[in-house]
Amino acid sequence: RWWHQCARWPRPAAPAWLWALSPLLAGGLLLGLGGLAGRPWPPLEAFNHYPGTVPGWPLWAALLQAWLFNGWGEEGGWRGWLWPRLRRRHGPLATAAWVALCWGAWHAPLFVLNQGMAALLGPALLGWALGLLAGSICLGWLWERTRSVPVLATWHTGFNLVVATPPGQGLPAAVLSTAVMLAALAVAWHWRRRP
Repeated sequence: RWWHQCARWPRPAAPAWLWALSPLLAGGLLLGLGGLAGRPWPPLEAFNHYPGTVPGWPLWAALLQAWLFNGWGEEGGWRGWLWPRLRRRHGPLATAAWVALCWGAWHAPLFVLNQGMAALLGPALLGWALGLLAGSICLGWLWERTRSVPVLATWHTGFNLVVATPPGQGLPAAVLSTAVMLAALAVAWHWRRRP
């Protein structure tokens, strides 16, 4: 059953894939608006600095690696395996909180191994944890609607591509992260009213 969920394509496909691609679409829009304000569009090679990918690989290979290991690998565990098991005993909001807690523990070694993550130690860690909880709520909502790990893997990879690569640093990352937090608040409010 787990493998079936990890390979399942959603039906109807169009709305699910629109949600899956929403971080990339929003990131492209934000970078395009930056171009209107005089910021040049970043070269494609700048997106090749995706955390955890092999340096020097072509962009398509780095993105495929990120989608398989960072997106599909994590989402296969968090939403494809852990979410359904927790959901049997908890409502969606509590499930999202438990998954976020496990997800945060999973990332703990990166605070030693990754300079960008190590820079978050201190007060910024609270913002990172809240962002992780917001992501868990949004991805949980998307899981409840699609039951498709490839859709969630695409969202996860696209979000990280916008906020964790050099072109997204600054305003694009801040706007997209804020949008996810606001969406998570809306989903949490909806779940509290109608679990």
